[in-house]
Amino acid sequence: MVTYLIMAVLSMIFFGITHFIRKIGLPTDGNMLPYLLIENLIVLVATGLIFLAYKNHEFPALKYPVLSGLAATIALVFFLGALSRGPISVVSPITSSNLLIAVLLGIFLLGESITLFKGAGIALILAGIFMLQM
Repeated sequence: MVTYLIMAVLSMIFFGITHFIRKIGLPTDGNMLPYLLIENLIVLVATGLIFLAYKNHEFPALKYPVLSGLAATIALVFFLGALSRGPISVVSPITSSNLLIAVLLGIFLLGESITLFKGAGIALILAGIFMLQM
């Protein structure tokens, strides 16, 4: 199996576990501050480790990592707010369907091809989200 596929499956598994842990740990009053602080602390530690690992290397442009981190932080705030107020069986599939946005951006902005199978996959994801709402 291709390495990136193994990594993608492991990412899916750990994101699923993360959603569950967040759901059972979030207070119902919507106080997300402890989670935001801890998760951002983890990001800072990981960033420090990356800087240590690359201390003798030249860094690439930081524009895209900064934009990505900003988008991820905004997504996390909305996700935690939704998860603290709604059922995980509804919130998690909707937020996990972010791949639809990534696929569409890849098609329209990066010129990636859309095949019949990709189109069918997008339709199945949308149908699955709809069915989980019922």
